[in-house]
Parts: sequence; C-alpha cells; structure tokens
Amino acid sequence: MIRAGLVVAVAVAGLVVAGCSRQEHAPKARVTGFQPDGSYVLTERERALNCARLAGTVTLHLNDMKAHAKAERTASKSLPRTVVSLLRRAAPVIERRETENMQRYKRDLAIVLAMNQALADKGCAKIDVKYHIEDDARLMGVSLRKLGR
Repeated sequence: MIRAGLVVAVAVAGLVVAGCSRQEHAPKARVTGFQPDGSYVLTERERALNCARLAGTVTLHLNDMKAHAKAERTASKSLPRTVVSLLRRAAPVIERRETENMQRYKRDLAIVLAMNQALADKGCAKIDVKYHIEDDARLMGVSLRKLGR
C-alpha cells in the first residue's frame, strides 16, 4: 500500500516536472504597455493607427512632456519646503530624487519613442524627438545619447 502510494507520488512529480519543462519552451505572449526596463510596447490598437494619427499622438505626448518639464522647472525654482530638499539643492553630490514630473516625463518619452518607431516601421516620416526634448532632457534626467539621431 505504501509502495503504491510512493509510485503514484513519483509519477505525479514526474508529470509536474515534465509539464514545467514543456512550459519553458512555449512562446511568451507579448505584453503591451510599460515594461520593467522603462520602455513601452504598443497595443494592437496603437499599432493599427495610421501615420497621421500616430504623428498626432506623438505630438500630444511631446506637448505633455514640455508641460512636465515646465512644472519641474517651476518647482525647482520655488523655495525648498524641508531641510533635506534644501540640502539636495545645495549639494549636488546628494542623489537627486526623481520627482513625479520626472516620472511622467519619462513615461511619455517611452510612449513617444515606441510610437516614433512605429512611424518608421510603417514607412512614415519620423519625428525628431531629440530636437523637441534637448532643452529639457538634462533637467528631467534623460540622456540624449540613448536617442541617437
């Protein structure tokens, strides 16, 4: 009786392991939206947009990015509310915390870059993102070297 139960347990464990190993080879579904590395994968609906709508959406996000940068610039010029924020401004060695405006800016940038690539993939004219953001990139903690030309 115990031996039969042991055989069944070993057989079930073997099936579980075999199922897990088969699962590794299955193709992974493409997850849309924001990725852990900070990039963005377009949804089917976004990929289906024509050139004019893609370019319009990119322009809207670029305008949002300008607004985030303006809000960040205004906030950085205002008086610090705490001693810690005063010290962060006085000593650039202290790591600067990413603000909500910076996070929104980077999220919009990820969308802009993904949509701009979709424009190129469709044979449409790409938008020069680097030109539009070069004035604000340093303030917002974005490296222009990643964007290329």
